[in-house]
Amino acid sequence: MTRYAPGPRPDVRIQIHGRNPGYTLQGSAAEWVHFLDDSVIPEDDISFRVRENIRKHPTAAGLVGVSTFPCADSIFTAALHVSGFT
Repeated sequence: MTRYAPGPRPDVRIQIHGRNPGYTLQGSAAEWVHFLDDSVIPEDDISFRVRENIRKHPTAAGLVGVSTFPCADSIFTAALHVSGFT
């Protein structure tokens, strides 16, 4: 189930999905879409930084950011870090 988070700006629509629905753009009329996985903990200023980059590169087909993984707290996550798979 998809729901929309209300906000103070009618031109900004935040979609909140249920469990792992996959990526969808249904219902979007946006020029830009920001996908965040549920395991991503964004920086507090992410919206401002994305806006700055969109303004710097207005004709870009898309923007890609760098993720920093949290400390490995299990054998599985340690193995992922060491393998270089991610």
